[in-house]
Amino acid sequence: MEHKNTADGIYKPIPADYPASPKTNPVVAGVIRGNNNSKVYHLPTGCPSYDTIKQKNIVEFSSEAEAQAAGFRKAGNCR
Repeated sequence: MEHKNTADGIYKPIPADYPASPKTNPVVAGVIRGNNNSKVYHLPTGCPSYDTIKQKNIVEFSSEAEAQAAGFRKAGNCR
């Protein structure tokens, strides 16, 4: 028996300006994320580990200076 997509369960398309799901993107774009365990911060662009921090460990900063003042250092893999 072959599977055929039926679109069952689709209620309506998600609008382009709809905010991301809290599960997939809990932080507003452009916010610097720090990892409370490692005391390393990641930038939203140029840092491959930005989206891999566990939710429970995320600390948000509005600037690199703020992150550094809190004792965090920039991730080594950020470009």
